[in-house]
Amino acid sequence: MTRIEPVIRGERWKELSFKLKLGDKRYFISNHGRVKSVDKNTERARLLRIYYDRLDYGRINLKIKGKDHSFYIHKKMAEYFLKPIEGKEFIIHKNLNRKDNRKTNLKYVSRKQQKQYVKDRAEKYDFNKERRGGYYKLTAANVALIKKYLKLGNTRKKMLAKRFGVTHTQINRIESGENWGYVEPAK
Repeated sequence: MTRIEPVIRGERWKELSFKLKLGDKRYFISNHGRVKSVDKNTERARLLRIYYDRLDYGRINLKIKGKDHSFYIHKKMAEYFLKPIEGKEFIIHKNLNRKDNRKTNLKYVSRKQQKQYVKDRAEKYDFNKERRGGYYKLTAANVALIKKYLKLGNTRKKMLAKRFGVTHTQINRIESGENWGYVEPAK
């Protein structure tokens, strides 16, 4: 096995195993929540990009033999670095930050503890339970700015969507007045 030199002090790597044959790459996960691919022929290592879903869970996407496969970092971390505890099947992030997938930040908990974790996260990030559908990503002030930029016409919708953390479709709906129609553009 090729030794992968740690880039972060104290970083340890474990090789991931999959049920299907991987072809010319091997994959490794570190105790810091990073994932690498290593080419079997050239031994060249490459750090893989982590994608975050709408709930901020980190995920790795792999293309193996033309098919897409993905896995959640925190689940693989628990599988390879944490010992399972009987009666505790849920994995939480101790500091409530789902982007922090270091081994030291993850732990197995019971269903009751997991429900408390959800409540603590909701309180920390100010999720309003009374509003149906979760929380709004945009405020009226943000929408007024978006409308101002749309009116000026010198900022691409894609860039606005990225800046305000919404989709291109949401920007189109704001522009047409379908969403946030009552908000006037900022001056």
